[in-house]
Amino acid sequence: MNKSIQTLSEKREYVAGKIIIGIDPAKDKHQVRILDSDRIPIGKTFSFKNDYNGFHKVLWCKLDQQLDREVDYRE
Repeated sequence: MNKSIQTLSEKREYVAGKIIIGIDPAKDKHQVRILDSDRIPIGKTFSFKNDYNGFHKVLWCKLDQQLDREVDYRE
């Protein structure tokens, strides 16, 4: 088996059954996309400010809304 195909297969096995949260970091705001284990988008993309409130309040609140479950808001 080709090495790159083997690596891709291993990565797919690792994320099987898991939700993937991708964050594109930037200086002022970060962009977020949530995917299910089949790489199908969950909800809409959203952004949050690059500060304490953005990370601890906005990010977790939006994740809670889009994943429709309780999220731990520990600070």
